[in-house]
Amino acid sequence: MVLGLYQGFEYPILLKASDRGLAEISFLQKDFDLDTLDYSTNDMFSTQYVSIYHQLDDYFQGKEVDFDVPLDIRSGTPFQRTVWDYLRKIPYGQTRSYGEIARSIGKPGSQRAIGQANGANPLPIIIPCHRVVAADHKLGGYSAGVEIKRALLSIEGVSV
Repeated sequence: MVLGLYQGFEYPILLKASDRGLAEISFLQKDFDLDTLDYSTNDMFSTQYVSIYHQLDDYFQGKEVDFDVPLDIRSGTPFQRTVWDYLRKIPYGQTRSYGEIARSIGKPGSQRAIGQANGANPLPIIIPCHRVVAADHKLGGYSAGVEIKRALLSIEGVSV
């Protein structure tokens, strides 16, 4: 795994990639000690995946981005992959409720499982699970914390 670190957001973002593509995005806490990371392969990462840095810069500047970096998603059940495919179709600046997604993928009543699929999402932002809200349009949960979810939605012009 090759590691990269993106620092153009208020929370540092750890990027992991394989030779097949971007495999994982993790938000770090603001006070995370970056010196504890061994990302000495960052130069290799930035050479191979320089476009992800530019696309993230655009995204965090409030621009709609169609992320087009190669992805390496090896995890997930068939159900989770179905949810993740659906999430990628939610337009920038829009949200969907867990119930709307459940009905759209032909699994009414699976809201809780959709929440679990969101929590297992290896590529937040690219697979935009932050765009999923509760039926009453409140934030609901987010694997990286509600503050980050609110910040991502705010970047996209969504107020909740």
